[in-house]
Amino acid sequence: MPFSKWFSQKMKQPQVTTSDQNKNDSNDERINGNVEDTISYIRHIFGENSDFSMRRFHVFGRFSAVMFYYSNMIDQGNLNTDILKPLMLVNPRMKKGNVDPKRMKDVLINETLYHSEAVLESQLSMLVEGILRGQTVVVVEGLDDAFLIGTRPSRRLY
Repeated sequence: MPFSKWFSQKMKQPQVTTSDQNKNDSNDERINGNVEDTISYIRHIFGENSDFSMRRFHVFGRFSAVMFYYSNMIDQGNLNTDILKPLMLVNPRMKKGNVDPKRMKDVLINETLYHSEAVLESQLSMLVEGILRGQTVVVVEGLDDAFLIGTRPSRRLY
């Protein structure tokens, strides 16, 4: 559905601001480590919108994950090369056996995602705000935090 059609439909509905909606949905609601639960929550908030993107993938070829972002607010090239590609490449340290979620968080934030604007966040309301501000959210199965990554295009001065 094109953005203009989606927007006009949303305007016909009663107006609820994001902060009001977050208050109603409980500001303390957190990620529980289940990707499907997070997908349901985010889809409930954003509804159907052609600019809103959700991409499923596997971290290190093993762990189910999903990425949320507004396609018209991010640098797609940066997203593909600096975020998605490193997450999908198989890490030799993570190949064998079960991986402790704390260890996986550490490997992802400190060794895999070399993006300077990546932080961990567990509050769903903060993830929604990040998406609305042009950030990308990455949720990995089994982790009780998501990655909130600054992916807005940088403005170049000429």
